[in-house]
Amino acid sequence: MKEFSCNKCGSVELFIKENGTQTGLYCTDCGKWVKWLNKSENMLAENWIAHIKMVDKHIKIEGKLPLGLMPKNIWEEKRLQDIVSAMVRYGEAKKAIPSEWIEEYNEFRKN
Repeated sequence: MKEFSCNKCGSVELFIKENGTQTGLYCTDCGKWVKWLNKSENMLAENWIAHIKMVDKHIKIEGKLPLGLMPKNIWEEKRLQDIVSAMVRYGEAKKAIPSEWIEEYNEFRKN
């Protein structure tokens, strides 16, 4: 892959801008013109810019902590609320409450 960078500040963060009949490559950080691009260089520069954006996105994602787990006591409390809510909805609809729900509810109540 052809690499492009600013010869003033060294940045690899660049953008393409058409200026009349010419297409230029410019530095995003300092704004300096880097070079005029012909058609094949234009495609290479577009690929380079897309590559740099992908790398930046990956770095930002990698810098974040991975999604962890909900603490068990909070999960259990929410699960109990969900079971009770479901049992109430079934009761209001005059439907039989599944025995698995009652067993799980009883397990939570023991603890």
